[in-house]
Amino acid sequence: MSTHTFLLEIGCEELPAKSIAGLIDALASGLRAELDKASLPFDTIHPLATPRRLALKVTGLPEKQADRTEARRGPAVQAAFDQAGNPTKAAEGFARSCQTTVDKLDRFKTDKGEWLSFDLSIQGQTTVSVLPDMLARVIKRLPIPKPMRWGSQALAFARPVHWVVMMFDKNIIEANLLGKPTGNTTYGHRFHHPEAITLNDAKDYEKTLEKAFVIVDHVRREALIREQIGALTVQKQAQANLPASLLAEVTQLVEWPIAVWVDFDARFLSLPREVLMAAMQQHQKCFSLHNADQSLQPAFITISNIESQDPAKVVEGNARVMYARLEDAVFFYDSDRKHSLADWAVRLNSVVFQKQLGTLQDKTDRITALMATFVKALSLSNTEAKQAAALCKADLMTNMVEEFPEVQGTMGYYLAAHEKLPNAVAIAIKEHYLPRFSQDTLPETPLGLALALADRLDTLVGIFAIGKHPTGDKDPFALRRAAIGVLRMIIENQLDLPLKPLVEQAVKALPPALQQPSVATDVLAFFHDRVKAFYQEQGVETNILHAVLACADGDLWDIHQRIQAVSAFVQLPEADSLAAANKRVSNLLAKQPEAIVETTVDHTLLTDDAEKTLAKALLEQQNTLGALLTQKDYTGLLTALTGLKPAVDAFFDAVMIMADDLAVRQNRLRLLYQLQQLFLHVADIAKLQR
Repeated sequence: MSTHTFLLEIGCEELPAKSIAGLIDALASGLRAELDKASLPFDTIHPLATPRRLALKVTGLPEKQADRTEARRGPAVQAAFDQAGNPTKAAEGFARSCQTTVDKLDRFKTDKGEWLSFDLSIQGQTTVSVLPDMLARVIKRLPIPKPMRWGSQALAFARPVHWVVMMFDKNIIEANLLGKPTGNTTYGHRFHHPEAITLNDAKDYEKTLEKAFVIVDHVRREALIREQIGALTVQKQAQANLPASLLAEVTQLVEWPIAVWVDFDARFLSLPREVLMAAMQQHQKCFSLHNADQSLQPAFITISNIESQDPAKVVEGNARVMYARLEDAVFFYDSDRKHSLADWAVRLNSVVFQKQLGTLQDKTDRITALMATFVKALSLSNTEAKQAAALCKADLMTNMVEEFPEVQGTMGYYLAAHEKLPNAVAIAIKEHYLPRFSQDTLPETPLGLALALADRLDTLVGIFAIGKHPTGDKDPFALRRAAIGVLRMIIENQLDLPLKPLVEQAVKALPPALQQPSVATDVLAFFHDRVKAFYQEQGVETNILHAVLACADGDLWDIHQRIQAVSAFVQLPEADSLAAANKRVSNLLAKQPEAIVETTVDHTLLTDDAEKTLAKALLEQQNTLGALLTQKDYTGLLTALTGLKPAVDAFFDAVMIMADDLAVRQNRLRLLYQLQQLFLHVADIAKLQR
């Protein structure tokens, strides 16, 4: 059977570079789902994108859907016919829906009765007839944060649409998408080939556009950028810094990439490295260059979207823009260093952090108050803790941070070093913004760690107190990221810092009107959810998390140790049996709560050998587990408890727990209660049973 190639291209104004990957992936996955739903097989879906177009090329499509038979079930026979045997409206309606008559319907029997049925033959539709509606649905579902409208159109898209191509091999699929009639006309590079191009065959799409100075395959375009940068760096004996995110963004800024080497004045190397990197990467979307020793070179590589007939002018233009940017940076750096961080900190009172939470100075004061909680726990200098907290936000007032927001904290570090403040204070100011994202590095110094924790805890309780906590997928204050940051800092540094007192202390630092008891409760519940999400992303099974969180008290490092212990426990051969036994115990105790008002076991009431053996084993474990529990050696504790398996199994096999004698019955339940309590020191392993 012959197969066919389908092409969709949406041509529009320049799309935001950072949004293109998400749009084209959603377009491809959406069409894939629609094709699967329509039972239309295909070989590949190839997403293609440039700043001015989103495209899909689908290969291996059939001419039409396969014919199929659909088994339909109708009303019960009892409801389909009246007492005289005449068909009811239910039977007639079912027959019409099957495009037949009642006398041609089938019947089938089940244990619940007899029903009408019919095997309906459905003829497959042509592929070209179903594709337009499919794509309309897919486009409607695209994740466009701020759709644009243009002209008098009621439709909206990421950017105004100028043309839409829809082809099936050499033929146009006639439809109307995004307010544009579909055709086979596309356009090449805006400057090199602005004329209209007629596509003769969907298969030739990439080749045709490449002749018009457009490399439509973004994967190939990125590879070409890498190749060109590599050739320049070999020629100039340099190394390029190629962050994946920047490379992806630059790839979506150009259609015909040309790598250009640009030098700048070496005197600018006196600027902080982070400022230079921000100017080149974040502001000008260029690639910085360095030597083998990682020292920066006074040069960068920019990716031009045009093959100029006078390359020197491209170099000159980029050099001029970078010169202006770096000249401003030098001025700001020099002027900022004329003032101390304390001078800049005075201005914090003039900037509102949040209306109900006050100014940046108010936030700084709350952070300073919180730092007292960490001084003893992390063996900090009280003087340095207060100084770092008081100055941690000061650089937000500087000219450099106003121009280069990316260097907040970093600028504070350089200003602190310039005025010869303690090195620990300078480093803490820089580190307290870490981690900036989920996999970012953590603060490496105790003072920086404490400052980062205090800052995030204040933000979390403050935003919860004013009722702006995350809802659904909306998290405007990035509280989920802040909570994960706190989680990582405590766990990865193995800090024995119970979370509840920290949160309660942070609430006490809030304005009096916001110090509601529910704030701490809500924040702790939020952390509880983040713990589950954090470990689920690491592959920890949900039942393990439920088992641990049922017993843990909010100490994050303690929770981590318990999770590690239970994860190891479930791999042991005794785990399933002991978990099942604990579940049975939980069920029994839930039905007989009065039995464990008194938890002491009366050994004189133990008559069966199996219960005597279990009682002895429990007593031995209680006497030996104290040291393991004190050391929080949860793995060792659970491993030791596996030794109870033979006694537990024998007890359940031989002992009638619900004895007629009330005293004996309750005594046996208390014995099981003691068994349960031993495991609850670590986790409720009954929850390991699915």
